[in-house]
Amino acid sequence: MGGDLQSPPMVSTRTATVLVGVLIAAAAAAFLRAEHLKLERSPVARPEIRKFFSATCTAGTRHCNPAHRAALSFMLRRPATVSLAVVDGDGHVVRELAGPEARPRGVVSTSWDGRTASGRLAPDGDYHLRVDLRSLGRTITIPDPVVLDDTPPVLTLKSPAGAVPVRYAVSERARVWAVARFAGYTGAGDPPRAAFRGRNGVVHFKPARKIPPGTPISLVLFALDAAGNSSAIVPVPGLRMPAR
Repeated sequence: MGGDLQSPPMVSTRTATVLVGVLIAAAAAAFLRAEHLKLERSPVARPEIRKFFSATCTAGTRHCNPAHRAALSFMLRRPATVSLAVVDGDGHVVRELAGPEARPRGVVSTSWDGRTASGRLAPDGDYHLRVDLRSLGRTITIPDPVVLDDTPPVLTLKSPAGAVPVRYAVSERARVWAVARFAGYTGAGDPPRAAFRGRNGVVHFKPARKIPPGTPISLVLFALDAAGNSSAIVPVPGLRMPAR
């Protein structure tokens, strides 16, 4: 009697086997989908990202974008419904830029002013353009970063007054310039001037036709970083024009 009835342990075993089979099939389908996406040509190509950017640099300063915006663009290979956003290093949305909007094949351009959705300046750091292709079921984060840098370099004079070579230290990677003017000039027009580059913590002087060696000079230093931020101007007192 009861020979056609299945015992509870046998039912549980068969249920578990079916469940494992379903999970394996789902995992296999997800794997095949991921491999297909790897082989599929990306709908987003040729991104152009302004790498270093300051939202607060002084317009007219070298490297400073007077619009205080980072230009971002890419090529859309096929029509799609597109949304654009800036995300931080953890993938959190900092600012929605555009969309959703139907876009034809071609170049898509936008820009970011370095501010969050609330209008406040975002912290310095690396950010990325996220492209949500809703009609294609794809979300692509452009790997090239926008480096937001609103912090000016700090330039510190290291050599004593009147000493040559002129030595300095700078708080970040930056180009350092030295501008010399003929001190006590009494001729016509503006005092002669000459500009020199600083490298590896030392100002490198070169012969200046209008400022002979030994001439008293008024020298100032300043630093410019890649985002266009300028340091405070640092005067160097008590100098005469070096021979080289």
